[in-house]
Amino acid sequence: MACVVACVLAHALAESESAPPARRQRSGGETRRGAGGGERPLRCGGCAASFEPHAWLALPLVAVLAGEAIASHVIKWPLGVRIEIRRCLRCGRSMARTTEP
Repeated sequence: MACVVACVLAHALAESESAPPARRQRSGGETRRGAGGGERPLRCGGCAASFEPHAWLALPLVAVLAGEAIASHVIKWPLGVRIEIRRCLRCGRSMARTTEP
C-alpha cells in the first residue's frame, strides 16, 4: 500500500507544488499508530522534523485526495480512506498520511 500511496502522491504533488499553498479548512482524522497501537510522531522526509499526531492538524493543508482522485491511479483502494497532504513548518516540503473515516 505504501507504493500505491507514493505513486498517487507523486501525481498530486506535481499538480499542487506549482500553486501556492492555499489555506483550507482543517479536517480531523485517525491518528497514525505504531506497533502496540500507540500514537507516534510523523517525520518530514526533507528535514527530519518530527510532529506529534495532534500537531499534524495544525500544519498547513495542501490537499486531500479521496475517491476518484485515488481510484484513477490504483486498482483497489479501501472505501473512505483518504490521503492528507500537509506542508512542513520547517522546510516547506509536503508530507502525507492516510486517514480513515
